[in-house]
Amino acid sequence: MELHQLRYFLAVVDCGGFAKAAEKCSVAQPSLSQQIKKLEGELGCRLFDRLGRRVVLTEVGHSLLPRARRILEEVQMIERERDHEGSGQLSIGFIATLAPFLLTESLRRLRHSYPGVHWKLEEGFTEQLVDELVQGQLDLAFASLPLDEKRLDYEVLAEEPLVVLLPEGNPLTRYTTLRLEQLESQPFVALHQEHCLGQQVSDYCYGHRLYPNIVCRTHQFDTLSRCVRAGVGLSLVPQMMVAELGAGLTSRRLEDQPPARPVVATWHRFRRPSRLSRAVMETVRAILREKLEARTKPQG
Repeated sequence: MELHQLRYFLAVVDCGGFAKAAEKCSVAQPSLSQQIKKLEGELGCRLFDRLGRRVVLTEVGHSLLPRARRILEEVQMIERERDHEGSGQLSIGFIATLAPFLLTESLRRLRHSYPGVHWKLEEGFTEQLVDELVQGQLDLAFASLPLDEKRLDYEVLAEEPLVVLLPEGNPLTRYTTLRLEQLESQPFVALHQEHCLGQQVSDYCYGHRLYPNIVCRTHQFDTLSRCVRAGVGLSLVPQMMVAELGAGLTSRRLEDQPPARPVVATWHRFRRPSRLSRAVMETVRAILREKLEARTKPQG
């Protein structure tokens, strides 16, 4: 059973005959008649009794009529919601190293722009969010590369620089920018490699023959910043984190081949993003642009 068959069925009922129904639906009468016959074949019974040029509903036709109207009304409601992007539900995930900077501001703007939408937002590790995208539990997620899942597509929204986080008073703060070799003898505080950011920092360091002396690993940005503030060690952190630094911390950029992480929107490749999903992507892109255009300046 197909939607256009139900539309033709209702047109015949409303118009009282096949000729007028075909005209209303802008199709040839033989095509309309053939689709009605297919519908009757699928149901295993006639829907109309043909009385000359007139048609009347059979008992089964009378039974189908209110159901057909409800089905098409529901479809129309879904189409209106889709077209106006003003209602419905969207489930969105953020990896844990993006959520502190994007989740709450995204929700604030989306609630303002689309008050009729029910938003479901989630923070998690990349592996968890990828699994939920594949299972259809999430419509969209914001993460970083690499994404080792062929069933996902993605779009890069921004390249976020990583900067060196230091405690105020550290001898390196007298420099406006830093070189990699200046970090070689420094103790290091690192995010655990369960975070893609932790793996990205590790890959960058080893790829540039920097073998940091990691004295502490953590899962949380808050713990990381507290350790750096206490003088436990230095760290490489996202530029967006710098705007939220409290007293006792400062940051510096690296000079040559500075590290960066790609921030991407990702979705199941067989679930093309809706217009509402695209609107969410543009909202997050705008927030990223605003945060990253406030370029990192030496502090302290």
